[in-house]
Parts: sequence; C-alpha cells; structure tokens
Amino acid sequence: MRSRGVTIVVVGDAGTGKTSLIKTFISKSFPAFVEPVAPDEIIPSMEPMLPSEGVTLLDTSAALEDREILLSKLHVADTVIVLFDASHSSTLTSVTEVWLPLVKEVFQDDPCKAALLVRTKSDLLSDEELLHVDVTHNAVLNSYKESFPFVYGTYRSSALANPDDVESLFALAEGIAIFPLAPLYDIRTDKFTDPALRALKRIFRIHDCDSDGCLSDYEFRDLQLRCFGISLSDEELRAIKRMLPLKACSQWRNRVLASDTGNITFIGFLTLMEVGMAQSPLPYTPWRILMHHEYDYDLQCPVPAEDDDDEGDREIVDEPRLTYALSPAAERFLCALVLQDPAFTSTLTQAGTEKIDRVEEALSVLPPVYRDIWKSTPALSGKPGLDPECTPVVFSKTSRDCIEAWINQWQVLAVQRPTLTKELLLHMGLSDCFFLERISVPRGKSRSVSRLSVFSPPSDSGGVLSASVVCGLAGVDPSVMTGTTHSGVSGGFFRTRGKDRATAHFVASAVPTGAEYDWIKKTEPCHLALLVFDARHVSSFEYVRDLDLTVIPTNVPRIFICAKLPEPISGDSSDGATSSEEEGGAAYDMAVQHVRERGLPQVEKLFSLERGVVSQLIQTIDECVVKHAPQPDSSSTGWYSIFTSIASFLQMNITPVLTVLTIGTTIIFRRHIWKYVRTIF
Repeated sequence: MRSRGVTIVVVGDAGTGKTSLIKTFISKSFPAFVEPVAPDEIIPSMEPMLPSEGVTLLDTSAALEDREILLSKLHVADTVIVLFDASHSSTLTSVTEVWLPLVKEVFQDDPCKAALLVRTKSDLLSDEELLHVDVTHNAVLNSYKESFPFVYGTYRSSALANPDDVESLFALAEGIAIFPLAPLYDIRTDKFTDPALRALKRIFRIHDCDSDGCLSDYEFRDLQLRCFGISLSDEELRAIKRMLPLKACSQWRNRVLASDTGNITFIGFLTLMEVGMAQSPLPYTPWRILMHHEYDYDLQCPVPAEDDDDEGDREIVDEPRLTYALSPAAERFLCALVLQDPAFTSTLTQAGTEKIDRVEEALSVLPPVYRDIWKSTPALSGKPGLDPECTPVVFSKTSRDCIEAWINQWQVLAVQRPTLTKELLLHMGLSDCFFLERISVPRGKSRSVSRLSVFSPPSDSGGVLSASVVCGLAGVDPSVMTGTTHSGVSGGFFRTRGKDRATAHFVASAVPTGAEYDWIKKTEPCHLALLVFDARHVSSFEYVRDLDLTVIPTNVPRIFICAKLPEPISGDSSDGATSSEEEGGAAYDMAVQHVRERGLPQVEKLFSLERGVVSQLIQTIDECVVKHAPQPDSSSTGWYSIFTSIASFLQMNITPVLTVLTIGTTIIFRRHIWKYVRTIF
C-alpha cells in the first residue's frame, strides 16, 4: 500500500517539550541537554504488519521567524504530533487557536493525514490537579471535535517519567499514517464512509460464492484464511456468531445473522469490522482485508490492466466482425444478485420475468461516476445517452422491472462498451471468471448492434405512445411512462439465435413527434424504422404513411405495426375468415393495401405488450434486420475477399482447370515412359 516512508512532525508552543520528546525516543532515555531544535532523524519502521521504508522525525520551532520552515515541514508530514503543557493552560489555547487551524490549512481535508494531541509534563501535577486538568482539557477539545476531524485522539506523555510511553506514541503516529482511519470511518457521524462501504460490500460479494446475501461457514472460513492466514475452528466460529448480536447496535441486532441459516449477513460483516477497530488503536482488521484485495488509500476498486488483444471501448461501426456478450457465469451472477436466491443457478431463459426488487441494492457498490450509466441506454459511440432529448428507460423499484430488462441492459452495454462492462462487473463483485464472450459475426449476417427508430403520430391523431413500445421491447413495464410528457425514450434488448449463442443486439428509440425529419437527419445509422399506428384511427395510419413516403430514406427498411387491436377470441377464427372490422377496421385495411403496393413486409399486429406478443415482434424485427444486413464488399482487398475470389474462380471454371491438369499430366507421364523404354532397349 505505502511505497514510501512516513514523516512525523512535532509542533507546539515553546517549552512544551518537542525536542525532549524526540531525543527521549531516539536515545531511550531523557536527555540531560537539548538544543532548541533537534536535527532531522530517520529511523527504521516500527510497524510489524506493513513496514514503511523508514520513519523521518522532524522537530520544529514555534518562533514566528521560523514559520516558513515549519510550513515546509508540515507540507511533507503524514502525521503531526501537537504538544501542549499540562501545567500551562495557555499552550492548550494555542492548540485550538494556532496549531490545529494551521495544520488544517496545510492538510486540506486529506483523509490519509492525521494529528495526535499530546499532553506533556503531566508528572509535574498532583493527582487532584491532574483530575481538574483532565476535565477542563477534555471539555475544551471536545468542543473543537467537529472543526478538526483529522485529530485522531488525545494522549498523555512524559518524556521524563515514562520513556516507554514515548515509544508507543511514535509507533502509533506511524501506524495511523499506514492504516489511516479517515478513509474508512467518519468519527463525526460514527459511520463507515461511502467508499469504504462500497469496497467492503464488493469484497463481501466476492466471498459470497452462492450469492445468497450471506457468508456461510465455509465462505467465512475461506475469507479468514485468505486475508489473515487464520484457520477457524468450529468452536471459534460459534463464538464469533454468539458475539455478533451482543456487539451490534440495537436496531441491527436481529440482522447480523440470517434467521433461517444462521450465516453472517453483510450487517454482521460490518459489525465484525467495528469490533476489530474497537479492539485495536489502529483499524488493522478492515485494512488487512482491503489490502488483500489490492485496495489503496483512495479505496477505488482495483481494475487490472487490459490485455494486449483487448479492443477496449470501441465505437460500433456499421458491420463489425467481432461482438461481445455476457458469459454464462456473468448472467448467473447478475440474476442471482438481484434475486438473492441461493438455489438460482439458471440463466435468463429460466429466470423468465421475475420481478426485480433489489436493483438499487445491486448497483449500490458502483461509484457515482458509474451509476449514471444506468440513467440512459448506452450510446453507440460511447456517449451518455442515445439522444439528449430522450428520456431513458430507468430501473426502479416502482417500475416492476423484470429479469429480462435487467439482462437486456447489460447485454447491450457489453456489445457496445465491453471494457466498461468488465469494469462494472468487477466493481459489483464478479471475479475469477470470464466476464464476456467474444462472438464472431459471419460476413453477410446481421450486425452486432442494430439501431431502431420508433415512429408514432401525436396524441391528437389517435397517437400510440411509442415510448410504451420501446419499454415493451426492452422488457420494462410501460406503466412507468404513464402520464409523462417527454419527447421519447430509449431502451435496449437482444435476441439469442441458435446453439452457438449468436446474439443480436438492438437499441430502440422513440422519435419525438413533429421532429422526425431532424431525427433522421442527425441519427446515423438507422437500421430499421418501426411505424406504429392506432388501429382505431385512420388519421393515425395516415400520419405514419406520410412519414414512410416523405421522411424515412428509401434505403432504410421499415415495418408497420398496428397497435391497440382487440384481443383475438380463441375459437372464433378457426376458419380463417376474420373480417377486416374484427382485425382493426379501416386503418388496418389501408395499411395492408399500402405495404402490398410498396412491397414492404406485412403489417404486424400488436395486441398488447405482453412478453409473448412482444417476443413475436422481436423475432420479426430480427428477421428483417438479417434480411437487410449489408453484404460483404466484393471490392475489398482483405484476405477474406482474396480467398473468396479464388474459390469463386475455381468453382466457375472447374472444367477448364481439370482439362488443363489432365493434359499436362498425360504429357509429362508419356515423356517419362518413352525415356524409360529407350533406356532399356
């Protein structure tokens, strides 16, 4: 963790014993004579668990003419020891009015730097005077606790009476520089800091192998062995579990252990961290665990360097040759994370549309900079969203989101920003497995990501809320969009084809009504247009028909979707003679006639946004995208085109080639036979 030495600076009023303290620590005895300022000293590290490269001790002068030298020393300090004389109250006033404000100005809220307040010369006071001084000093210092949060604590020391205490004091000063408390714990609120909570929760998930939200006996023993090198016995583990409810605060007492299994929960895990910190003057326990998982003082998740063959976050071109998808292990992890079901080992297909009630908890380990990713559909070019005018499809507890929507978002993110996806999964606690799978896209097949634009008429023309269609495609409950006045939404979904798990990814965006031309102009590429109209209003179809004829480019494939149709009644259409009125009326008839004249795919019927109906629509969308996928460029100069040209030539000219080979072989064979005969005779 620490790659350099520790610097300890001693400050305080003149006569408080700064030089005597340092000299006593160096020589192990009280000096008979001390100079005004001791020279700088470098000594070996005193920390047995994580030694630094050495400890530098810096003495200072309280004189105003030496203030610049003092400031230069404070700027390189890791720990500052502030002294005040127990027999002179004016030195305590200087601590609160001079020295602590000066240290605060230099530290500038650096969480890895701290100060120790040390009361010296306590041996000069009687017991009654010492008791009075204790009460007075504690009252004064407690009143300044909020103003100076970097103060680690207040201690007594007497270089003359107790030289051993001096050594313990400097060992503590080095220890709080190596194992700082401030990055982990906020002493003002008496709670773990947000970065520490994220780091500890991620570590908890890493060791929670079955993703049930608890550490089983095996999982907890494995954590102890890996981080501390300690193998717990059954009796020691039972003692820890008996201790946890006693040490936890009253509101969490019943939540430190799982009620059904008795395993340690995350709250119990945090309680163990607090117990470890309470039993030691330094936060060894949490730092040992964090150090084992390669955390540094900033508590940022350690992200390994990318492999040389990793393409990183690349912009999705029109037809990439390589795409990415979540690995089966990543799918299982993400599903189990939000379901918290230890028996859940299936992937998306078996998970179905179970409600997600733990999405916010699952994402809570992500730093704020990453959480914004989930406020919008990932952009094709790596921007925050598909369009600044679009309202994103957002996961929330009130939206009754399903597993399919959760995995959809991850799959689309994986194919568009693979490096970012791996970082997010690493932050969330997935480790020691392949995050993504590389999938080769055959030439002539559909692209890895297809962008869809969903058009619909305005509400005064019998409009269909295209946002609802986008939500339905993305697997999100469209009711979250009820009553909204936004111009559109965006959402992602995917479809897996065949046994080779080839995955087609789609990003659908609802086009703002009245701004279709500008949308088409600035949205490149648009791979498929979905023209949604209301079956009950002819004007609704006429609106999207005009878009088809005048706005949407001719090279963009399109599908007309007739929504708000009456549900078909089973048994009534067995003879296949359903009337146009039952199918949807004049608007549907006009659409059928229009697509027939234009040579477009047949009109799709969208009775509802149930998953079964939407799945059929997704299949149609996929088939249309595959049909209109760009074919390989025959003029390209790559190896593929060279081999294709050779193969085509041989296939088209196989007869002449065989004839030439036969004649050549015959001539060579006859010449050799004739030479052999002449040699014999």
